Amino acid sequence: SGEFSHVYEIKSFQPDVSLEENLSHEEVETRQHMKRRERYHDTKKACYAVKHLRPTLLEKYSKLEYAQSASDLANEAEFLASLQHPNIIKLRGISFLGAGGFANGPKGYFLIIDRLNETLEMRIKRWKNNKRRRNRLASSFKTKIENKKLLLAHHAHGGGRKDSKELVEGNNKEHHDKCKLLIGEEQVDV
Repeated sequence: SGEFSHVYEIKSFQPDVSLEENLSHEEVETRQHMKRRERYHDTKKACYAVKHLRPTLLEKYSKLEYAQSASDLANEAEFLASLQHPNIIKLRGISFLGAGGFANGPKGYFLIIDRLNETLEMRIKRWKNNKRRRNRLASSFKTKIENKKLLLAHHAHGGGRKDSKELVEGNNKEHHDKCKLLIGEEQVDV
């Protein structure tokens, strides 16, 4: 939760089937899919969260600030709806009345979004502790650095244009020095 909004996990969906007669086939399919997928199979944690304005917003802030917060939440919905990327949460739905739901108060308009299972800080820590991932990353950097040094050494010693693949396959490594690559606390020779 933030200064202007609350975010809660959705533990279960109980869709109102009487509303489905007014929905498109795609909207009905989406509701059924979300009901089937309300929890992750492996962790049993909720897949989705609901985000709405804080109910105390009208008491703590002016009407203008409330209107700005409402506008920000509606803009967030539009922004998320326009993005399709595996590393960005997806907007799964909004309140049935759309932005008209604000007429029912701060909880009248809400977003249904993917629930985050970890923070960015937690993910970075997990990556840092994953030695195999670090080694793969170091190996990738090492290969790229070696290829670049081979090209530079080749050109420095009067070599013409030569493909880096030919240099690596030709084993022309006599012209480059060792260097160290620092990944986290670990140094890797390249």
